[in-house]
Amino acid sequence: MRFIVGLSLIILLSSCATTTTNYYQQTVQSWQGGNASMLVRQWGAPDRRAIGPDGNSLYLYQTQNYRNLNTSSSPSIGVNVNSQGHPVMTTAPNPSMSWNRGAMSFSCVTAFEIAKNGTILNTDIQGASCYGNENFAARMRNPMTKVGN
Repeated sequence: MRFIVGLSLIILLSSCATTTTNYYQQTVQSWQGGNASMLVRQWGAPDRRAIGPDGNSLYLYQTQNYRNLNTSSSPSIGVNVNSQGHPVMTTAPNPSMSWNRGAMSFSCVTAFEIAKNGTILNTDIQGASCYGNENFAARMRNPMTKVGN
């Protein structure tokens, strides 16, 4: 019975989690087929530029976030079997309730491959902190694309 109550509690708490839409990928992809000079006007000068063997340019934009994470961690939760063979949910306090992960670095690298004529051929995103909300999408998307694309 405790197992069912515990499981129900976990399901209830997980259903309270909020989800946030990440518009970063669709914002970056809106530039595919777009113009490189418009990209630079919208995004600013790239952090790095490179020329590929085929003569195409690669514009790289990199963001790096440093966060000091002083978070308290929750108790450990587990399931054991009691002497009657019934599952029992157990909790144990975390001995380091104020676990400090210190300063962590998260980065996002966004690449745009640009043809010699200035057309953006491909886009790519790499990293753990590639996030854009609706405001980001409104400011940074290709103005030549329709809303919703």
